[in-house]
Amino acid sequence: MREHICILMIWIVFVNTKITTAQTLYCNIKFVNKTIACEPSNKIGFSKACFYLYRNAVYEIKLRNNNLLTIKIIDIEKERLLVLEQNTVKKTSSFFNEKPIYININEIASIKTNDNREIKLNGYHTVITNDSVSYNLKSSHVKLFKNDTVETEVLSYFYRDVYNYVYVENNKMYWFEGQHLFDRPKNKIARSTSIKKNIIWFTPNKVDVINGLALGLFPTNDKNALLINGVNIEINPIMLFILLRAPFTNIYPDSLDYVTNQVINNCETKIKGVNVSVLGSVGSIEINGINIGGINSTIDVMKGLSVSGLNNFNYYLKGVSIAVLRNRATIARGAQIGLINKATNLRGIQIGLWNINKKRKLPFINWQFKP
Repeated sequence: MREHICILMIWIVFVNTKITTAQTLYCNIKFVNKTIACEPSNKIGFSKACFYLYRNAVYEIKLRNNNLLTIKIIDIEKERLLVLEQNTVKKTSSFFNEKPIYININEIASIKTNDNREIKLNGYHTVITNDSVSYNLKSSHVKLFKNDTVETEVLSYFYRDVYNYVYVENNKMYWFEGQHLFDRPKNKIARSTSIKKNIIWFTPNKVDVINGLALGLFPTNDKNALLINGVNIEINPIMLFILLRAPFTNIYPDSLDYVTNQVINNCETKIKGVNVSVLGSVGSIEINGINIGGINSTIDVMKGLSVSGLNNFNYYLKGVSIAVLRNRATIARGAQIGLINKATNLRGIQIGLWNINKKRKLPFINWQFKP
């Protein structure tokens, strides 16, 4: 009798072990290059030889019908993905649709890495694996600002062949660059009547228009819409901290969609005239005229002439950009002159030691006048 009981117990343990093992298997999808040998690796990200798709990560994909989608992968099943699709209805406050949908793997033509590059899946074999490990990039929840009472989810976003961190707020997606050490700014509400100052005034301030000379740390006000007609002279001590990090670009430097939808016509400050900064200017600024930056200028929209000691970065440039070291623009209409020049979408010329645009990479002089 005891022998029968022991055998029964061993059999139950064996069956339970098999059931448990079966329950812990996860379906994963790996893309293997048809011409490059794939070597085993634990590296998270993209490899030309092979790479996995990850649950809870955000991707930009192109379907075979040429539709572009921004998706968040919820789960991976055999030959299909369960995803949340970006909400295209602007009236809603949610970035992703609440109801998930299925997308078959064979419907996906490519995975975008930025506006200029995409991973075309016709060059890869699709391998379905059942593993004890789920390829899942866990999100974190953080307080974005010091005085936030609610934590915000931070997700992994596939961009430039690696996974960066993003968060969603007010139906928009933003890069996550760390928790802020200060309180969340109060919502800026437009005044019912415009406040103007003539001849000379100081920045930052609580006025809407300055006609004449603006002096101060950096050109901004309390209502998110400052117009300077004349000359702005600034010191901008923030540039000291930025220079320590030595950035040569801002977020989404190659995204034409971001420039079109988020930058153009949405600058917080507009300067019509001349902008002079001892160290350099940075921020949501549109300049129509001349910009002179001591070291580095990171100006969203530049229409005119921009001259900086080291580096110029513009989302939109219409005119001439001159820098000793580097000029960088997402959309450029005109000329870039510097040691290194790069434009994602160029209609004009580049003069420098090394010049990069969508058409070609050339030393000394480069150009692009047609798509």
